[in-house]
Amino acid sequence: RNDPNDGEINKFGLINCSQLRFRVRAALFTFCLRDQQINICKQTFLEPSK
Repeated sequence: RNDPNDGEINKFGLINCSQLRFRVRAALFTFCLRDQQINICKQTFLEPSK
C-alpha cells in the first residue's frame, strides 16, 4: 500500500510511522520520540491518510 504520507515520512528517515500508527498508537509516539521527529509523526497521527 503506497500512501502519500508513508512517502513523506520515509523521506525523513522514519520507519513507516503511519503504518505503526495503525498497529499501536503508543508505539508510534515512542518511535517518534526516539527519532526526535515528533512533529512529523504527530502530523501523521493527527491527520489520517486520505
